[in-house]
Amino acid sequence: MSVGAGPLTLPLSYRMLKHALKKADYVSYRDEGSKALIESKIDIDAPIYPDVAHSLGCQPISTTKMASEPRTRQGQLTIAVNPMPVYDKRYWYLPDDDKFQDYIEKVCLLCETILNDGNKLTLFSTQIRDENVIDDIMERLSKNSNISAWLPQISEAKCAEVSELMSTLNQADVIVATRFHATVLPLQLNKPTIGICYYRKAAELLDEFGMQDFHVDIDHFDAETLIQQYRAILPKRTDIQRKINSRFNQYRDLLNEQYGKILGLIQN
Repeated sequence: MSVGAGPLTLPLSYRMLKHALKKADYVSYRDEGSKALIESKIDIDAPIYPDVAHSLGCQPISTTKMASEPRTRQGQLTIAVNPMPVYDKRYWYLPDDDKFQDYIEKVCLLCETILNDGNKLTLFSTQIRDENVIDDIMERLSKNSNISAWLPQISEAKCAEVSELMSTLNQADVIVATRFHATVLPLQLNKPTIGICYYRKAAELLDEFGMQDFHVDIDHFDAETLIQQYRAILPKRTDIQRKINSRFNQYRDLLNEQYGKILGLIQN
């Protein structure tokens, strides 16, 4: 169900996928890119349905709630940033320390901007390895002369369970995500999201939800562009929430349709 694929380059990868998919009684793809990639090498014509994470069952936030929620002080927002060990030698399959350090530096510059703007910063994980990167960012921030003033604005959410993760996302006003499911899950809560995309899947998802102006390619972005997107998304939050809510309802209906197909297979 809702297979996401890529990047794939080696013939062995396609042989393994063909072996698995040909044995399935039902196959669907998560997105157009995954369908095109698989079907370029494997003869399996299957429909497209959204990622099943969209049916997790979280209650979407009202499109009017964000503007009415009380703040710690006037105008203060919470920006939740999800770092990921992309290119990190402690995790990544093809490590590149220069690229990893460059990524950390850019994320830190965004964090410093959030804090200097007077907003709250939450650094959150979706997998345990993300916690190493949170520690790396905090170490860099601690060297800034403003760290004492910033500390009351900073929190860390090293989430061990889905409920903890969803609670963290629910308390934020804007999400800046690198991991794919840190991009998917906020959409259930009508949260405007900026993507630092290491593969096409996150960018395509944000495009579908009307946030085509709010993602960057991890290999080809600068800190200033990311900061500009962060500042640009703040006044557009209510409009973006409406777009997210509309699209999310469509995704929910499509997934219910897919579950009906699966149930029909089981009953037969």
